[in-house]
Amino acid sequence: MFRLVLLLAFAFTAINCCSCSCSSGPRGYELGKWKSPDGNVTLEFTRKGEMITTIGNASVHGTYKWLNDAEIEVDMPVGNGVSQKETRGISIKDKTLALTDKNGRTTTFAITN
Repeated sequence: MFRLVLLLAFAFTAINCCSCSCSSGPRGYELGKWKSPDGNVTLEFTRKGEMITTIGNASVHGTYKWLNDAEIEVDMPVGNGVSQKETRGISIKDKTLALTDKNGRTTTFAITN
């Protein structure tokens, strides 16, 4: 069950974003907690490069790093000491964070703090 939650958390994290329309770039604006529209998924980005994905009471701790102003690399554990790195598009505008996966699926999150 926990492994399924971890895989779901990674899947939600992996469904992420397009390029940023901000001229100064989005870096730094990702910091804080973000909730999915249904409230079931929370993402938290820390100054130390940690990305925490929470679904219900289960949390997965991974890392992220900026590749450029429109992409981040996410490294999330998928079980048995194995992690998976994936590149996600990222866009932040009007208190909304959007992440886009390699298949073009975008998931949006609203800032909570």
